[in-house]
Amino acid sequence: VLGGSVDLRASFEEAGIRTHYLATERALDPRVAPRLNRLIAGGWDIVHSHLPRADGAAAACKWLRPTQMWISTIHDPYDRAYSGARLVPALKPMWRSADGVIAVSEPIRQWAIERLGLRADSVRTIPHGIPLRQGPPERKAPGFTIGAIGRYEARKGHETLIRAMPMVLREFPDADLTIAGTTPPATGRRS
Repeated sequence: VLGGSVDLRASFEEAGIRTHYLATERALDPRVAPRLNRLIAGGWDIVHSHLPRADGAAAACKWLRPTQMWISTIHDPYDRAYSGARLVPALKPMWRSADGVIAVSEPIRQWAIERLGLRADSVRTIPHGIPLRQGPPERKAPGFTIGAIGRYEARKGHETLIRAMPMVLREFPDADLTIAGTTPPATGRRS
């Protein structure tokens, strides 16, 4: 979206990840839902969306294709942290139509149940990160990559991840860390 996130398509394609560009150039673009609907007509198993703008397009597809599996990830209490907070009460039915909702923390899960009226059994907490355990996890293959994708800003926690890598490497010397992201457009500075 112009004025929003930086386009990472080329980076994904270089990494071998196929992308589909829905050509949205503004925050609320009514053309996105029909474009997504045409794309998923090819037989996708799951549509997974993040953030209200993408959730809106996915919900429209769900309404047009009721058997299409749709999972939404909720990152924030949108009636407090989202620029379109005043729209959240009207958007509650959108999230209620999802087959499942992922909350990135338990407080976000509780917010989704209480403020959006989602059924408790439809919202699952899946933190962005690796849970702490007693002892190292069993390794199934030599080496692994820890990855993070997000804007380079403090709240995303890249610095914490980088600082944790020496501890990870003591347990898993062949681990790799890959971080992909962009500088927030408002700052214009590189991190």
